[in-house]
Amino acid sequence: MNRMLRASSLLVGLVVLAVAAFLAPPTGATQGDALDQKHAALAKEYEEAVDKWNAEYKAADKAARKALQAKRPAPEFLGRFQALAEEAKGTDVGAKALMSVMEIGLVAKRLPDSKAALDELQKTHLASPAIEKLPFAAMQVVQGAEFDALMTALLQKSPHKPVKAAAAFMQWQAAQNALQMQGKDPSEDGAVLALAKAVLKDYADVKFPFDEKQTYGDVAGGFVFVAENLGIGKTAPDQEAIDENGLKFKVSDYRGKVVVLDFRGYW
Repeated sequence: MNRMLRASSLLVGLVVLAVAAFLAPPTGATQGDALDQKHAALAKEYEEAVDKWNAEYKAADKAARKALQAKRPAPEFLGRFQALAEEAKGTDVGAKALMSVMEIGLVAKRLPDSKAALDELQKTHLASPAIEKLPFAAMQVVQGAEFDALMTALLQKSPHKPVKAAAAFMQWQAAQNALQMQGKDPSEDGAVLALAKAVLKDYADVKFPFDEKQTYGDVAGGFVFVAENLGIGKTAPDQEAIDENGLKFKVSDYRGKVVVLDFRGYW
């Protein structure tokens, strides 16, 4: 009898423990996974809504397109991502949600929302791996010295190579853009060339977040080659080709002579 009572008590205890475990709040890891899944589902829902809107807009006539402008999915989803960012505040999922807010805010033409998301990312998430695309989106939100300061902060504080690579690349791009706005040639500027060389030296093997077939080194290397070899007054790199008679020749064969190069192609 005593054995039966002890066995019964043990069974009741196990049931109580099981119920308690079921009712207990999720652990940090479990909650983080749930939030990550929530963000992924919301991002997919937004992408599908955009695809549907684009299809409807493409098929619509002029009058219907005007009405569709007011039905863009961006404003609705902006609020939903903002809510998720608040729910996941301080986590990498929160950083992802803020990135979505910043990008969708630009689409919805709600720059203050994008700027607020950027400010929170700067304040809380500079060390997050989820902000790899931040340098690209940030250029549409802030410019000039403020943008340069943000890129410098990312280079100094982020422990993640893809984030640092994007920051170094966009800092170089911003410097080029500034010179081009002044009507100057960036390839002739020593400071811009130094930024390109830094990208080539430190991040040549890092792939773009939008195109995994291309690396930062591909773009920076091309710029460095042009700047160092194709400027006015520099000796042109040697090239080999075949003439109309099937004979090989080199550009260097005509060094010191007046040469007309006729480039042709088919597109």
